[in-house]
Order: sequence, then C-alpha cells, then structure tokens
Amino acid sequence: MELLQNELKQAEVEEETAFGKLARRVGIFDLDMSEADLREALNGIVERFRSGGAKAAETPEAP
Repeated sequence: MELLQNELKQAEVEEETAFGKLARRVGIFDLDMSEADLREALNGIVERFRSGGAKAAETPEAP
C-alpha cells in the first residue's frame, strides 16, 4: 500500500512539474494578475474543456 502511495505522489509531482513548465512556456508567470484572477481564468478554461466547447472550437469549418 505504501508503495502505491509513493508512486501516486511521484506521478502527481511529475504532473505538477510538467504543468509548471508549460505555464512558463506560454507566459503565465509574466502576467500581472492576482492569484484569484488566475484561478478564475483557469477554472473557465477547465469548464470549457469539460463541456466540450474547446473541441467544438477546434473543429474546422466546412468549405
């Protein structure tokens, strides 16, 4: 059980590191906004993807 917990923790750390690297590449750390505003913006992105809105936006229009 402890081995599984350690593996889960390691996977979480790797995901957080990957997200942090992505955030740095896209310039999130350069934004002048409060943590609350950033959290609200990120929540909006998450909701858009959960609702399928992002997939619909990526679908090319028919010619």
